[in-house]
Amino acid sequence: MSNWKDDDKTLIWVLSGIISTVIFSDAYSILLKLVGAEPQYSWNFAADYIIQGRRNIESFYGIIIGITVNFFIGSINGFLIGLILDWRGPKYYWMKGIGIGLSNWIALGIMTQVCPQLFTYHLSPLNYFTYIFSYLAFGAFTAYLIVKWSK
Repeated sequence: MSNWKDDDKTLIWVLSGIISTVIFSDAYSILLKLVGAEPQYSWNFAADYIIQGRRNIESFYGIIIGITVNFFIGSINGFLIGLILDWRGPKYYWMKGIGIGLSNWIALGIMTQVCPQLFTYHLSPLNYFTYIFSYLAFGAFTAYLIVKWSK
């Protein structure tokens, strides 16, 4: 994937965010659910942003909505990380990615811990902290992919 044109930067950024989402959001949430550390999958929680009611969220269309929302959020974060790397340069790329990941983790905490009445699924503070690795790894890996594929 070398010799990307400047027009392809946005595609690299978005694809990097989607790939990192599959690994560090979806696969990580499957692992956490299997070991009993989390009560729901990441796509269930993502669907909770759009639709309400456990029955709707866990339905087939709820899963499709949740996966779509997950990929959309991953795309936006990949785009933001790409913009920062494009603006400030690739030096310490992993720190810039971790910064975006940490910002997202804090935003998740503000939404779920301050306004839990807005969501069907509730994250306890302990559940919320299980996601920190996922968000930090997501940011670092997305930045890594962007730097690697942009050369």
